[in-house]
Amino acid sequence: MARFITAGELGLPHNPNFNGADQYGVGVYHHNYRAGAVSMADAYLKPVLHRQNLQIATHAHVRRLFLKRRAVGVEYVQDHQLKQARAESEVILCGGGINSPQMLLCSGIGPATQLRALGIPVVMDLPDVGENLQDHPLLIVGYRALTSPRVDASLSGAPYQEYIQSRRGPLLSTRTFAGAFWKTQPDIPAPDMQVFFNIGKLDDAFDFSFGLSLMRPQSRGYVRLRAANPFAYPIIQPNYLAEEADIQVFIDSVRMVRKLVGTAAFNGFVDCELAPGAAAQSDVEITAWLRDALATTWHYAGTCRMGHDSMAVVNDRLQVHGVEGLRVVDASVMPEIIGGNTNAPVVMIAEKAADMLRDETPK
Repeated sequence: MARFITAGELGLPHNPNFNGADQYGVGVYHHNYRAGAVSMADAYLKPVLHRQNLQIATHAHVRRLFLKRRAVGVEYVQDHQLKQARAESEVILCGGGINSPQMLLCSGIGPATQLRALGIPVVMDLPDVGENLQDHPLLIVGYRALTSPRVDASLSGAPYQEYIQSRRGPLLSTRTFAGAFWKTQPDIPAPDMQVFFNIGKLDDAFDFSFGLSLMRPQSRGYVRLRAANPFAYPIIQPNYLAEEADIQVFIDSVRMVRKLVGTAAFNGFVDCELAPGAAAQSDVEITAWLRDALATTWHYAGTCRMGHDSMAVVNDRLQVHGVEGLRVVDASVMPEIIGGNTNAPVVMIAEKAADMLRDETPK
């Protein structure tokens, strides 16, 4: 980690807080965990499990919303039984960038032409449901070290025992402790690439690697129904690298990684580059590799876009246009994906939604 954040030779400043006024630079990542708790369920759900006004249905699959011009509940399957849950006030849809648009479409909210083609009665014609899909596509540049820094993540390893006994150690968090936000062009207003410096596990392909996550992709995709059956996986087409500008940011970032690894901070540490490898030098060669190696950061957003235009899905209070008693509260409401990890912003969206619900509840 210390080798990575010593990046002065590239002109990258040290940034002690990526969540502060400026993302630009190199530093240590902040992680949202406390006393060994690492999920939003640990933080928000478990402390209130005792409340009588809370019921949790696990291993349940929602089939559709009950609605005409107002949402009044949901229909779901649990233990092979068809069940219903009715809402006295509102239905809050929190399925994320994929499942929220799928559920709206299955319930008759979305592009009328697509719905009719599948035999789904149209409740509300909202053309942008499922469109505008955005993500932070991910590329891994991997290396072999002269002395392996890999972490033993097995159940018999010392790091696991340390975590079980004290909720501390390298397994408390991801293996991404340091990173960067950098600009591939000096004149752009904000960083266009997020970098994760990763230490490998014993069973990983790389001793260490650099995850390159494109922050401001120009490419847009969609989520559409494959069939009217809510159990059928939807069609997910992210359209990664559809825009040449996205490809160029990745090419420039691969070259920046190579410059970083060539600095004095990495002397005596690097054995060789494994991916893409020394054979990929030209733009064409790097592009061919990245098209094959590209993955996702699982930051799907934008498919139930917020706005007040005719194409928007929800308004600025997260209410679905044209349908009373229904809100969407997740990353799908983002008109444009944010330039960083989506976890904390989604928590903020949920906190804001909770405030609005309290404000609107009759006292």
